[in-house]
Amino acid sequence: MPLRDVLVTLVVFGSIPFILYRPHLGILMWCWLGFMNPHRLAWGFAIQFPFAQVIAIATLLGWLFSREPKRFPFTRESLVLLLFALWTVVTTAFALVPEGAWPQADKVWKVLLLVFATMMLMGEKNRLDALIWLVVLSIGFYGVKGGVFTLLGGGNYWVFGPSGSFIGGNNEIGMALIMTVPLMRYLQLRSSRRWVKHGLTAAMVLSTFAVLGTQSRGALVGSISVVLFLIWTFKELGLRNVRVGLFCIDYPMLLDRQISKIQTEFPKWLGTLKHDTTWDFQLRPEYGGGVIALRNLDKPAKYKSAEFAAIAVEELTEVPLKTFNDLRWRIRWPGVPIRRFAGATNPGGVGHTWVKNYWILGKFPTELEPKRGQFKFIRAKASDNPHLVEGYHDDLLTLPPDMARMVGRGDWNVYTGQYYPQFEERRHVLPASAAVARVMPWHTRWISGDWGFDHPACYYWHAKDEKNRVVTYDECWDRRVAEDEWGRRLTDREERWRKRWPNHQPLSSFPFSWDAGKQSPRAVGKIRKSIIQLLTAALGAMVPAPHPADSSPGSRLSGARLLGMLLDADMWQISDSCAKLIECLPALIRDDDDKEQVLKVDYAEGDTIGDDPFDAVRMGLQNEFGDSVVPVNVAADRRVAAYAQARGKQVEDLDLNTVHMLHRQAELRERAQRRTRRGGARRVFRPGRRQ
Repeated sequence: MPLRDVLVTLVVFGSIPFILYRPHLGILMWCWLGFMNPHRLAWGFAIQFPFAQVIAIATLLGWLFSREPKRFPFTRESLVLLLFALWTVVTTAFALVPEGAWPQADKVWKVLLLVFATMMLMGEKNRLDALIWLVVLSIGFYGVKGGVFTLLGGGNYWVFGPSGSFIGGNNEIGMALIMTVPLMRYLQLRSSRRWVKHGLTAAMVLSTFAVLGTQSRGALVGSISVVLFLIWTFKELGLRNVRVGLFCIDYPMLLDRQISKIQTEFPKWLGTLKHDTTWDFQLRPEYGGGVIALRNLDKPAKYKSAEFAAIAVEELTEVPLKTFNDLRWRIRWPGVPIRRFAGATNPGGVGHTWVKNYWILGKFPTELEPKRGQFKFIRAKASDNPHLVEGYHDDLLTLPPDMARMVGRGDWNVYTGQYYPQFEERRHVLPASAAVARVMPWHTRWISGDWGFDHPACYYWHAKDEKNRVVTYDECWDRRVAEDEWGRRLTDREERWRKRWPNHQPLSSFPFSWDAGKQSPRAVGKIRKSIIQLLTAALGAMVPAPHPADSSPGSRLSGARLLGMLLDADMWQISDSCAKLIECLPALIRDDDDKEQVLKVDYAEGDTIGDDPFDAVRMGLQNEFGDSVVPVNVAADRRVAAYAQARGKQVEDLDLNTVHMLHRQAELRERAQRRTRRGGARRVFRPGRRQ
C-alpha cells in the first residue's frame, strides 16, 4: 500500500473527532482537500476515495449539534450567490442535455452548501486569517513548485495542476494562482516576522513564473489585473505618486494609440488625464496617486535623468537595441526592488532581429544570460481578441500570403517591408548531411566572400548541378580576423572538404569584395599590400586566388533579384550549418528611399546580423551562375535506367550484354547531342570524298 495514501487517510480520518467538536476545523480540512487536492498526489486507492464528502458530512453533523451560529449572513454578495444557486436549478432543469447537466449540478450544489456553511462558521477574524493561510499554502504549493519547474525548464513546458481536480488544467491553475497572489500580499503586509515576509515574497515571484509557465491567455489577462492591483497597493508600502512610463515611437502614435484611448476608455473614478508640457494619467489619492507618464521616443536621450518604477513600450520592434538598453537603466524607484519592462509589438521594423532573438529564439548576449529566465513571450493573435467584430480574423487571412502570415498567424519569420518574404526555413534549409549529399563529383564548386574587419567577414562554399540548382553548404563568419589568419582558415576548411571528396571538382573561382583592392591597415613593409593581396598570399594551393566581384552600377540590385528568383523557384537551398546566412535573409528589409534595393544595415552585436552574409552570397551566385556538365558516362547510366524503367524493370534485371550494348549506344548518342548543342556540325557522307 503506497505510503502517501496511508498518510492522507490517517490525516483525514484522524481529524474527524476534532471536527465533530469544533466544526470550523472541518471547513479548513474541506478547503485543504478542495484546494490542494493532496489525495491526487497519491498513487493508490486515495486518488478516488471521497475524502471531501466524509469531511463535509462530519462538518455538517458537528455544526448541527454545536453552539456555533446558524444564522445566514444576508449581505449583497451572499444574496447574489444564493440567487446564482437558484438559477442553476432553473438552467439545469431546462438543459439541452439533462443527463450531462444534472451530475455537474450535483457537484456545484454540494460545493455551494459548504460555501454557505463557511460564511456562517468562519466569521471571526482569527478563523478568517486561518482560512486565508490555508488557501495560500494549498495553492501556493503549486505556485512555488510550478515556478521552479518553469525556471529550470526555461518555459518550454506547460504548468498544470493536480490531475482530475478543478484546477487540473493550465487555465484553471493559472487563474487560481493569480487569485492567490493578492492573498499572499495581504499576509505579507500583516506579518511582523521577517522570514515570513521573505518567504511570501519568494512565493509571489515563483507563482508569477508559474502563471507564465501555464501559457494561458486567461491567466495573462488576470496577471494584468493583478499588476494594476499591486500598483494601487504601493501606498501600503508607504509609496505614493509612483511613476511608470508608457512609451511610443513618436507623438502621433502616442496620441492615436494611448492618449485617445485613455480619454474614452479609462473610468473617471480611476484618475485624471492631465496635460501641461507632457501627458500624464494620475490615479486618485485613494489608489496611491501613481502616475502613468505618456512619452514618445523621438529623442531617447532626453530621459537620461528620468526615473520610472516600470516601463512599457508600444511597438517594441520599431525601437533599436540601444534605446532598449537606455530605457532599462531608467527603471529605478526607491522602495521598488523588482524592475519591470514590458513590450507589445508586431513583427517587423528596425528592432525585429533583436526582439526576435531575445523573446522568440532565446538568444542573448553574455551579459544578459543571467536574466534569461526573466524574458517571457506571450503570443496574441487577432483571433484571441473577443472584442473584434466577427469575421475580422478571417479577413486578415485573405491578405497577400506574407501579410497574412504576419498579422493573421503571428509568424515572426515574415513582416512588412521584408525583402525575401518567400524565404522559409522548412522549404529552403536542409540538414547539413542532406546538403552535402547533394554535391556530386561533377558539380561546379566555388567560394565567395565579403571582406570585413570591424564588420564581419563572411565566406561561403557553393555547388551547382547541371540544371543550375545551387546548394550553399558551408560558412565561415567572424570579426576582427586579419587577412593571413583568414587565408589559413579557408585553406584548412577546403582541405577538409577535399579529403572528404577526393574525386570532386576543385574550386573553380573565388569572387570577393570589389573594394578589397584598397591598402590594408595591417600591411607592413615599404610596399604596402592590399587586402586581396594579403589574403591571396596566405591561401593554399587548393583555394583559387580571389578576384573582385561585379561592382557595376545596379549589380547589387540585380544580385538581390537573382536570389529572390532562385528562392521562388526552389533553385537555391542552404545547409543549416550556415547559421549566419539563415539569420540574415529573413531580416533583410527594403530601403525606404528605393523600394527595389536591400537596405544597407551594419552589424551590431546583439541587435542585427547586418547584410554581410547576403552580400557574400550575392556576389558568389552572380559570378558563377551557369551550366555544370554531367559526365558522359553518368548521362549514359541515366539513359539506360530510363530504358529499363520504361519496360517496368530495373537495370539489374537486364542481361549483362544488353546493358553493355545500351550503355555504348547511350554514350554515342549523348556525345552526338552535345556536339549539336555546342553548334558543331555532324560529319556528313559525301560521294567521292574520303571519310
